[in-house]
Amino acid sequence: RTSIPMVKAVGAQASFYDARAVAADLHKRGVRLIGRVVAFNDPKLANWAMARGHKDWVIQNPDGSKYLYGYNKSGFTNFAHKAVRDYNQAIAVAAIKAGFDDVVFDYIRRPDGPIASMRFPGLRGDPEDSIVSFLAESRAKIRPLGGSLGAAAFAQASTRPKATAQNIRKMAAYLDVVIPMNYPSHWNPGEYGVRDPYLGAYQIVRRSLVDWLAQVKGTDCVVVPWLQDEDFRGDYTPKKVREQIDGTRANGIPGWLMWSAKARYQPAAYTPDATSAL
Repeated sequence: RTSIPMVKAVGAQASFYDARAVAADLHKRGVRLIGRVVAFNDPKLANWAMARGHKDWVIQNPDGSKYLYGYNKSGFTNFAHKAVRDYNQAIAVAAIKAGFDDVVFDYIRRPDGPIASMRFPGLRGDPEDSIVSFLAESRAKIRPLGGSLGAAAFAQASTRPKATAQNIRKMAAYLDVVIPMNYPSHWNPGEYGVRDPYLGAYQIVRRSLVDWLAQVKGTDCVVVPWLQDEDFRGDYTPKKVREQIDGTRANGIPGWLMWSAKARYQPAAYTPDATSAL
């Protein structure tokens, strides 16, 4: 529940729980509470904007229609538009005020596909620079409240920033944490010299994180990779999950986040010797 007028207007509010009460309870239990805000892959805001004639709130095809692709059937909101930026930042601020320790923006990127097929109304400069300025504005609002700021990113963004409009070196200047989605299942055969990313889960995680650490060098941003504990493109046994954790630690990175779309995790994969990464 929130008092943000736009959240109510677009129908994005749900009453599943009281954020302040939940945050207070989790803090008593020693839990760090991270708020994941799916920033620009936002069907509710995109549909609301188009229905009211705010076409410049969404990323467009060259003819001015809504840009759609693959699994995205509602459209990407336009990160270059002030109203879209304000909306997402207001949600982040509300989360910190409610007791969340961190806000992590996800889908903070451009849509998939050739950039020549997209139009970003009001964009000045490159899409990746617009993403960076969004983070700079967000940090200025979140940090004074005592919160920290993070962003999830494609694992390949460390070497291919224009593919997603995620320039990690520039983004890191305004982030406390960056979270590469370093799932073995997201890598293609042969990348980083690993013929099969599933069979070489340790190698693909260890080798790719070297580039991520290089991207944040000289900043206060830390790398905390997202790893996977779910059977997608392979049988992810506890041993296979441990291989990813070991590949992370081989780079001196003590912490990680673990992804499972069903939020089911295998206790046998984990040990009690983890240390805080943030």
